Amino acid sequence: MNRINWKQPWQLLLGMLFVLFTTSCGDDEVGSENMISGVESKTWVAVEEQEAIERNSMQFYADGRFALGGEGTVQTGTWAYDEAARRITLQFEGDETSLTFEVLRLTDEELTLKAVDGSVLELEVKEV
Repeated sequence: MNRINWKQPWQLLLGMLFVLFTTSCGDDEVGSENMISGVESKTWVAVEEQEAIERNSMQFYADGRFALGGEGTVQTGTWAYDEAARRITLQFEGDETSLTFEVLRLTDEELTLKAVDGSVLELEVKEV
């Protein structure tokens, strides 16, 4: 079992976001992989950002890479989406740590993820 080192800022961010969004939207709309990354890339932010984390984002690239960043730090890796199982997995670069989420809702503008601990993270596309 992989252990998460909460001293990493991006892991702390994800933990805080999961705790903040603990209610599910209850919608069964789950789209395809290209809705996550768009044609080239797509940036997602928490629906209700807190002041301390408002500059953080998750960017997914069509080639299977991702970047989590903000506050001057960026964590990268690869992502994979299993549409049939409704799961997205993030594998961090240079680390054996990976995170898997159930995709509760996926549209071109909304992404709702459920962590293994049951917490829910609601994201929306960042307007450019």
